[in-house]
Parts: sequence; structure tokens; C-alpha cells
Amino acid sequence: MPPTRPPRIGARAILLRAGRVLLVNAFPESLGRPPLWCLPGGGVEAGESLHEALMREVAEETGLSIRPGPLAAVSEFRDPDTGFHQIDHVFRAELNGP
Repeated sequence: MPPTRPPRIGARAILLRAGRVLLVNAFPESLGRPPLWCLPGGGVEAGESLHEALMREVAEETGLSIRPGPLAAVSEFRDPDTGFHQIDHVFRAELNGP
């Protein structure tokens, strides 16, 4: 069993447009793993706020600029095989521009 470590803090965005939710593939084909579709976002870096991390991660993953809105949910993911543990803060968000 992998060593226990503190959970990683994450931020993810719910982006709705025309009744659709934007998802990203966390495991592109180049990694040789099956796809893992999830809300855009990721880990908070030292010194970042949740909103700062959310805007950075969404821009990195999608090229989109967003305005974070209210907190919608908190979600926890644990992988006992690797020891990975993340607590995601899920925010409603709006696109900047059209």
C-alpha cells in the first residue's frame, strides 16, 4: 500500500452553454489509458486562491477565460492503489466573452 500523504486541494468548473456541460479528458490517448472525462480544473498551487487556481487550470486545459461563480459542490477522490487523494471544490463559472 502506498504511503499516506495529505490530500491535494483542487478546483473545478461547471461551465454550461446551451444546456451542455464542458468536460475534458484527464487521460489523453497518448498516456495509453482509457479516457477519464471530468470537469475542467485541477490542483491548487502554493499561494493560490481556489478562484486563481480555477481560472489558471481552465485556461491551461481549454484556452478559455472564465469568471468563477459560487461554490456548487465539494467532491473527494481517492485511489488506494496509488495513494492519490484529492478534494475538489466545484464552482459554477461563466465564460468571459462570447
